[in-house]
Amino acid sequence: MSFEITILGSSGGPLEGSTCSILLKPANISYHDIINDNLPDQVLCIDAGSGMGKLAEIIHQETTTKTSYCNFLQYYPDCETVSYYYHPNVTITTPFSNFQPGRPILHTQNIFNNLQNYLISHSHLDHVCSVVINSAGFNKNMSNKILYGSHYTINAMQQHLFNGKVWPNMPSFKIVNLNYLESNRSERIGIYTVKMFDLSHGEFNKLTEDKEDAQHHSNSNSNSNNIWGKRYDRRRSSITTIPQNTSGLIIKNSEALNHHYLSSAFLITLEVPCTIKEPPSSILVFGDFESDLTSKLSRNLFIWKSIAPLILRNQLKAIVLECSNCKEIAANELYGHLTPKLLIYELKQLAHECKQLDTATTSTEQPLLGLNVIVNHVKEPIADPNQESQLHDPRKRILAELNKLNEIEKLGCNISIALSGTSIIV
Repeated sequence: MSFEITILGSSGGPLEGSTCSILLKPANISYHDIINDNLPDQVLCIDAGSGMGKLAEIIHQETTTKTSYCNFLQYYPDCETVSYYYHPNVTITTPFSNFQPGRPILHTQNIFNNLQNYLISHSHLDHVCSVVINSAGFNKNMSNKILYGSHYTINAMQQHLFNGKVWPNMPSFKIVNLNYLESNRSERIGIYTVKMFDLSHGEFNKLTEDKEDAQHHSNSNSNSNNIWGKRYDRRRSSITTIPQNTSGLIIKNSEALNHHYLSSAFLITLEVPCTIKEPPSSILVFGDFESDLTSKLSRNLFIWKSIAPLILRNQLKAIVLECSNCKEIAANELYGHLTPKLLIYELKQLAHECKQLDTATTSTEQPLLGLNVIVNHVKEPIADPNQESQLHDPRKRILAELNKLNEIEKLGCNISIALSGTSIIV
């Protein structure tokens, strides 16, 4: 069973409007089927940096031109066509091209009315901003939106986004529901089985408040219900109580990786109906993360050990992961991200784990041969006025560097660069 991925956003910033978010569904189910048969359990949205606005653009483009389009390919002098960035074994699709033209807002609303489940890797704005803004247009009578993530991520979204100050407290109005996932534990979400893994996305710069800051916040909070000295009772609290887990703890998820910023990866498995004699299919989608070489942890290694059996059984359809930078930079300037060399290092670790599992056959000489690796979260270059020559397509540079290293290390991966606005089957 194959997956169809619609890449709402794949940019790592700093340009807004196309940051990371993907829609995932079985390839054999169309969006027409999902809308007409009311099948909200078929679709997952992984991260929410882009949303309804981007989908409306995609639908307009596909219904008008019947082609796949990425606006970022107009921004640099050396950009190529869409097909250049995807490996030949990856099928580029236009799943919305048969929708009625001239109605992109209607079609977008119909799709989002049949989207129920979000997986949120972490609470950085470039991964959550659209679900916050889009929530004003959610129809809770059609599908109740559920946001899944780590304790760390869900708490941050409740306390700092849906808090009645930055944005209305949508969970208190039952517009969205916030649900915890436990690390390394499988959970049924829609038609999928989802297993979440912990990732390190860099270290915190400051772990505690200064005493003056803490006192200021304390004083401010004590007067939060007073307006010109008079207290007013509120109809509804702007911040709801964060639900605790069974052990009564709030932090959880490896105690936020001991002061490393916690991000998540999701192993998503689609069980095939018993009438079809095929094994289950899986896809692994990463949030932002850094290499174990940088973090000095073994979070990624734990994931590679966990998915190596899927590689050997040919059940992993693709890995979607970041490569933010098109050039090698100092470790203290990575800010919890990957470069091409660090990405290849991590894939080598995965290949090693596969070989460790199966040393008896020659088939593991290249265990990653044919594995689809889809790279997202590419950052747009920032250059001084006297360095305008550096403003070239970062996706093209990353793809060239990854392909070169992939060949040198004899990994055999099928490497593609995710383009905002495009859809693919893996």
